[in-house]
Amino acid sequence: MHGPVAVGGHAPCGGRDEQAAGELVINGRFLCQPATGVQRVAREFVLALERLLVRGEFPGLRARLVAPAGAEFGSLNLARIATQHLAGGTGHYWEQVTLPRHAGGAHLLCLGNLAPLRSLIAGAPVAVMLHDQSFRTFKGDYSLPYRLFHEVVGHFLVRHARP
Repeated sequence: MHGPVAVGGHAPCGGRDEQAAGELVINGRFLCQPATGVQRVAREFVLALERLLVRGEFPGLRARLVAPAGAEFGSLNLARIATQHLAGGTGHYWEQVTLPRHAGGAHLLCLGNLAPLRSLIAGAPVAVMLHDQSFRTFKGDYSLPYRLFHEVVGHFLVRHARP
């Protein structure tokens, strides 16, 4: 796989002909991680969505970037995308437990290779961006636990994606 691929439940903000009203919750866990390619893409995606919202491209869409306590939102300089810290752990625990509790029925957009598995199992409207599968090609660069985790979870994410 080359480059980001979006998979998941429903497209959170599809074409102009689709209903644009509603709420989009963006998983901001990437803001708490060292800035590698995945985090830079996620950041640029959020900034591009902000520009589209400012231009009025998605009337009625409310977008909210949520992240664990301590995440820094200020440098994004967002006007149309609300920001919110969610207390309740960090890392995978925050993403798998705290985030889905908060998202409820809103569309959830996860830009960093992972998403709450229970949300996908429940059929919640979730979109996931899978960036690459480099752990398969460059096995020596990744630990066995990391490779196994991403192999299993990546398979699950793709399998539970709906067209």
